[in-house]
Amino acid sequence: MKKTVAHDASASIKGIIYQFYLAIEWCFKLKPNQSLLFEKDGDIAIPDEANIEVKHFIDPLTDSHKNLWNTLANWLDPAFDHSNYSQLILITTQKIGSNSKLADWQSKSLEKRLKIITDILTTKDSLNAKQKKVEPFLNSQKLVDIIEKFEIYDCSDVIEDKYFSLIHQIGKGVPESNRTRLMNALVGWLISPEVAVGDNWEVTEKAFATEFDLLESQFKQHTRIFPPKPLPEDFTVTSATDSLYLQKIRDIEYYDEIELAHSSYCEVLTVVSEEFEQGTRQKYFDNYQSEVISAFERKHKKTTKKVDDVIVDSQIFYDDVLESESPEFETYNRRPDRWFRDGVLHVNMDDESLDLKWKLK
Repeated sequence: MKKTVAHDASASIKGIIYQFYLAIEWCFKLKPNQSLLFEKDGDIAIPDEANIEVKHFIDPLTDSHKNLWNTLANWLDPAFDHSNYSQLILITTQKIGSNSKLADWQSKSLEKRLKIITDILTTKDSLNAKQKKVEPFLNSQKLVDIIEKFEIYDCSDVIEDKYFSLIHQIGKGVPESNRTRLMNALVGWLISPEVAVGDNWEVTEKAFATEFDLLESQFKQHTRIFPPKPLPEDFTVTSATDSLYLQKIRDIEYYDEIELAHSSYCEVLTVVSEEFEQGTRQKYFDNYQSEVISAFERKHKKTTKKVDDVIVDSQIFYDDVLESESPEFETYNRRPDRWFRDGVLHVNMDDESLDLKWKLK
C-alpha cells in the first residue's frame, strides 16, 4: 500500500527548482552591468527591465486561477514599485483555459485587457481573497500601468523538459557526455552561498558570464588558454617604490631585479582583477597561489640549512626560485608562464601577515 504523508512538499520544491532553471535561461539574456535578483520584488527581477513571476502548475490557467490574481495582487501591493520595470511577466507551465478570456492576451490592446479584468471582477457572484485585493484598483491609473506592461507566457516547458532543453542550449560547446555535468554545476553555483549572501541573492552579468565560461572550459577538452601578460599601459594596479616586496629585494642587495619584480607584481594583480576575482576561477587561483607559497617555503627551509654568504646565497636562491617551473593551474591546457608565478610570489611578499622573505638568515 502506498504510504502518504501529512504534507507533500514535492510540488513546491519542484516550483523552486523550476524557478532556478528559468533564472539560468534569463541570465543568458542579461546585458552588461545588469543583474538578476531572486525573491526581490518577485520570483525573478532584472532591474529596469523585467519582473517575472514563475509558476509550475498542471491545471489550466482560468479566469479565476490563483496564479493570475496572486501575481496582479503582488504587483498592486504598495511595497512594489512597478516603475522599476518595463515588463511584468507571468511565465507558467499552464495552458490558458479553453473558455478563458485570457486567450491571446499578448495580442490584445490595453483597453481590451482592462475590460477583461473588469468583467471578471464585476460579473462573479463571489471573489476569492486575491481578487478582492485587486478589485479596489479598478479604474485606477496604477492598474492601467501594470496591465499595459503585463505579459503572459503560458505552456512553458514543464520542469523535466526545461531541464533537458537548457542542457541542449548551454551545452553545445562541450562533449555530449559532459553536458549534464555542466548544467548541474551551473545550478550548483547559482544556489551557492557566494551568490546567495544574506538577504541579497543577486547574479551579475559579469559573474554569470565568468562562471559559465569557466565551467564550459572545464568540461571541454582542457583547451583553455591562460591570459596573456598585460602591457604596462594596461596595468590596473601598481605599487609604491617603498613597498614591502621591493624592500625584501633590497635586503639582499639585488637592485637589478627591482624593476622586473615591480612589473611582475603589477602584471599579476592586473590579471587577477580581470580574471580571478570571483566564483570558481577565484578558487582555482587560490589553489595555485597556495601551491606557489608552499613550494617557496619548502625551498627556503632547505636552502637556509647551508649558507656561507647571506647576500650572495640569497641572490642565488632568488634566481633559483624564479628559474624553477611554475605549478600547474586547473582548467588550463598548460602551466602559466613564470612571470605569473613570479608576480604571485611578489604579491605575497607584500603581505605583512606572511613571514616570507628572500633573505636566507
